[in-house]
Amino acid sequence: MGPVAEPQERRRFGPVRGLLVGTLALCLINAVAIAVQRLPRTGVKLRVLRHLLDAGQHLALGLALIAVVALAHRLRVTARVGPRGAPLATAAITGLGAFGLLEDDVSNFAWRVAPTFPRAIEVAVAVAVGIGFGLIVIAGRGVRRHPTRIALGVAGTLALASNHHLLPGGYSGVHLFAALAGVALIAAALCTAELPRRWPSLPARWPLPLRLAPWAATVALVAPTLLIWPGTPLVLELLRSEGSVVMPQLARLHQARSRDVAPIPIESRAWFQSRSRAPDAPATGAFTAPDRPVVLLLSIDGLRADVLLSKQHDARAPFLAKLRDSAVSFDNARTPGAQTAYTLSSLFSCLHFSQIFWSNASGGIWPDAEDRDRFPTLLSRAGVYTFNVAPAPWMVNAFGVARGFTDELHIPPQGTKYTPAPVVADAIIARLAEVGDRPAFGFTHFLDTHAGMRGRAAGATPLEKHLTQLALVDGQLARIDAALEQHGLARRTILIVTSDHGEAFGERGHFGHSTSLYDELLRVPLMIRAPGARPRRVETPVSVIDLGPTVLDLFGRPAPGRCMGESLAPFVAGASPKLARPIAAEGRMKKMLLLHRRYKIILDDQVNTEEVYDLQTDPSEERNLIARSEVDAASWVSLARQFFDAHTLRRPGYTVPYRR
Repeated sequence: MGPVAEPQERRRFGPVRGLLVGTLALCLINAVAIAVQRLPRTGVKLRVLRHLLDAGQHLALGLALIAVVALAHRLRVTARVGPRGAPLATAAITGLGAFGLLEDDVSNFAWRVAPTFPRAIEVAVAVAVGIGFGLIVIAGRGVRRHPTRIALGVAGTLALASNHHLLPGGYSGVHLFAALAGVALIAAALCTAELPRRWPSLPARWPLPLRLAPWAATVALVAPTLLIWPGTPLVLELLRSEGSVVMPQLARLHQARSRDVAPIPIESRAWFQSRSRAPDAPATGAFTAPDRPVVLLLSIDGLRADVLLSKQHDARAPFLAKLRDSAVSFDNARTPGAQTAYTLSSLFSCLHFSQIFWSNASGGIWPDAEDRDRFPTLLSRAGVYTFNVAPAPWMVNAFGVARGFTDELHIPPQGTKYTPAPVVADAIIARLAEVGDRPAFGFTHFLDTHAGMRGRAAGATPLEKHLTQLALVDGQLARIDAALEQHGLARRTILIVTSDHGEAFGERGHFGHSTSLYDELLRVPLMIRAPGARPRRVETPVSVIDLGPTVLDLFGRPAPGRCMGESLAPFVAGASPKLARPIAAEGRMKKMLLLHRRYKIILDDQVNTEEVYDLQTDPSEERNLIARSEVDAASWVSLARQFFDAHTLRRPGYTVPYRR
């Protein structure tokens, strides 16, 4: 009997093959996520290109990881640094990368949690990310049991799948590291596993260039997806998916196209230059307000225009439906931002986001150090009784969002995130009872319809829950209105009802607010009911930022020349003046300008994209004109850039912050 042959040791996956499988899993999960999204209006061609570009970019990401690991193996880095060296090196590299790439994502949270030492939070997050990836490397080197491998593989797959739903709206760094973690976990699960017996491999006797040929061919195929800018329509399609983690990073490196300067229309030139030294705008006197007027401004969180204008939900909000039909209703009103803090700061200061001085002295980023007077301050100085019932603690004078009220009250909520509408309404009614013969201006912002207050509301969908909470607010508005009659104020009161922003209920695959400047987030109801004013529907585009000059006008007071809005009092009087100022909005490094009542320009300075929509022919904003030759979209973009450049606050050492 001859000698017994030694069993040949089975080959193992190793880190390179493990990373390749993890990368392919990333591409497959992304492909499924893209396929289930609503087909873009431009059709199948854009969807196919999106699939190809997404796959190419993420294959390139995987190849980069594989190249680093292969180079480390070739140089015998692990042998030189010892068994603990690879996890430590991985932790150090990923920690440094996290500190740079997660800065925008973590900074606002850090200022809220530790305003004195925000960098400590950012460092802690980077260290945690580094430790996490170091532990993944340790797991990949030490796993031997199948159940543990399965657990790691499932964890990696869940990380890649959940990445499409994690923190929607601009957390590109978080999504990048979540994708990397998913790929690394799958690689760790496979690293020490045995290869199938029939696993194909290139003969070891082949020269190195020949063995590298398949990798080189793959690199040649995916390189264009990184090096060639695919154009704004395709970039925007990729950015619709939170799992497309490479495109946001590439977009930040891209320089926006031509900066040709378009001529400013003559009728709008005064609004395309700094207004810091503009003279005050005198009251129009167009509408004769009652003697000793009471102006009550009530804002409802997240109430978009079509909820009221469609009349489909009148049974849920009967008071608002009645008000719509008995007031001057501005059916084409927009907000200056898609987040409460943006809108209210602009409303009371009459300035846009990039004109306001934002600081972090109070924790987070707030306009507390902005020293220019808000319009309630001007009313208070003129002897008007001003009161503010704040359902959130940051709506009081100290934070600078709603400043200038002589009487302010915040009632801490019990068991809810914000003070509920019945409690707010009670406080409003109590103050109305104290108005007496004084002129007065009162404000509150109902937060019950905010997403954070809808958790227990009845309804299966976010819209149904929103409507349930809206019904609650509607009932309290009716109570306030009844109190005006009870206290003999109805004939003196001008009631203004509006919202801070809209809400997305599935448009473009998005829910919530603050993440875009499309009209589902910007168009809001705006209704003014005044004694002697006839009900009417106004189609002229207006803005919530117009309410500051409007309220001052109703009290016969001039508006500061720096104000970016115009008085709407002439509309209340029945006139139809032509407003010269453009409609603008800002938020999260995005800027929007509406020109000539129809051309809407959206600039995203974080990912360097430009969009132009003709709202007259495309009200749902699905046909971006930036790459089409039939219109001079570049001129509209140029005008938008000139507008915001002229109105950006410039002080030594100050840059406009990115506020979430």
